[in-house]
Amino acid sequence: MADKDQTEFQLDDYGYHNITLSHKENVIILDLVFFIFTATSIIVLNAFVVALVLRLGIKKINKNPFNVQIMSLIASDFMVGVTLLPTQITYFLGEQADLDCGVRCAVFMISYMASLLHVCVICLDRWWIIYFNKTQTRKQLFPRCLFLLFGTWVAAFLIEFIPFVLWREENTGVCSIANVFGDYYNEAFGYQVCTHIAVISCITVFYGLIIGFILNKRKRLNPSHNRNSEISAVSSRISHLDTSSKTKTLPSLTSQQEISRNGTDPSYQTKHDSRQNKAIQTMGFIIGSHFLCVGPLISMLMMEIFGDLERTSVSWHHVVIYIACLRSAINPILYAFRIPEVNKAMAKFCRVNNASFD
Repeated sequence: MADKDQTEFQLDDYGYHNITLSHKENVIILDLVFFIFTATSIIVLNAFVVALVLRLGIKKINKNPFNVQIMSLIASDFMVGVTLLPTQITYFLGEQADLDCGVRCAVFMISYMASLLHVCVICLDRWWIIYFNKTQTRKQLFPRCLFLLFGTWVAAFLIEFIPFVLWREENTGVCSIANVFGDYYNEAFGYQVCTHIAVISCITVFYGLIIGFILNKRKRLNPSHNRNSEISAVSSRISHLDTSSKTKTLPSLTSQQEISRNGTDPSYQTKHDSRQNKAIQTMGFIIGSHFLCVGPLISMLMMEIFGDLERTSVSWHHVVIYIACLRSAINPILYAFRIPEVNKAMAKFCRVNNASFD
């Protein structure tokens, strides 16, 4: 009888209230499936990038200073998966929360926020370089990149240190990653909402400015109306030429016209436009993935403050947190796999486009 009471107490601590046993089992299975998919995706993708970096050599990757920022992003994403895995395993085993659980949750939140801030800092850095047309040497870039990395990790620590120390309630339940959000006072929920909205807005605005800058510059260099006017002018001139010998020199004239129009070889311009299109696609995917992944988390936090969402609804917390953590599986695809050195190493395993986002 004591064992039965203990089992019921543990199920209550899990947060599955007022539902039948079959529903409890379904929720636990769904929670487990989401957990396995999320943790496996994060660890496998980021570990694959880390293995490629170790195989190529850190010095070779770090020839481009911007790659240092991306490698730090991959490290933070990998830490998200590593801290998520043992914490949720102990949750499914029914382990009670202790100091070790609090440390794991703290490291998880610092890594999660560091990953989010890395993307924000990268887009700010790219926008600053493009907008102010900064050209710096490698010796000048490395100190700036290292300073930005140090500031990113310090900011992530301070952002998550304040809620854990000042606004955290006493936790008496099982060890779960949902305790990161479930044991806070309303002040911490509002703090997290403002932080996430500010970071996501910064990523959206500045990546949008970069996309707009690329499109406007392309339009100024090769406007469609100028192209049409030049084509009509050339055709009118050709109509006055004789159809005998002068038509033979027409291809050379048109090719020279194309080169003089943009000042560059058309083949080079096509390759340059292709790289810009891939950069625009990458930035668009980054904005969309962050909205899709972090949006439900922001909605959940706002429901905690203004809605009737029960704080014991652990299954709801877990699904939303898993979705937010999927950013750490998307980041290596969008960032790390665009590094030329990594792409060359991956050529043996799969076909990738050897073009760098940077």
